[in-house]
Amino acid sequence: LIEKACGQFVYATTVLKFVDEEHSHPMEQLSIVLGLKTAARGNSPFKELDVLYHHILFSYPDHNKVTMILGASIHLSSLSGLRRWNNHPCGPAIEVIEALLGLHTGEVLLVLRGMHSVLNIDGNHIQILHASFRDYLCHKSRSGQFY
Repeated sequence: LIEKACGQFVYATTVLKFVDEEHSHPMEQLSIVLGLKTAARGNSPFKELDVLYHHILFSYPDHNKVTMILGASIHLSSLSGLRRWNNHPCGPAIEVIEALLGLHTGEVLLVLRGMHSVLNIDGNHIQILHASFRDYLCHKSRSGQFY
């Protein structure tokens, strides 16, 4: 784990939250992390973290819906003109994302359940826990299909 973290505290905290996933066995989660392989090419300081983020996102069956919800959350968080509907320090309101994407009430929570290693869902708001996850999602070269 120390080698994979490459001195990045965010890697260690994300792994701890991933291992502590509510509906998973901690030893199995840790085995998954220890078994993740990075591509040999490139010397990005984020390659291990990117592999971890990819695994977390890839473990959800509906990749398109996860990508749409996270994209809407990032976009809404960046729009200062929506303060009237989005005036919360913990990120955009879930009902705003559901309305924007035409999803059923409660669907965002169903899709994002089990993602507490990268997200904080505080009542009715979604907050990305670390800027590195936002950066990962906003760079196609890093996030690939989750861009």
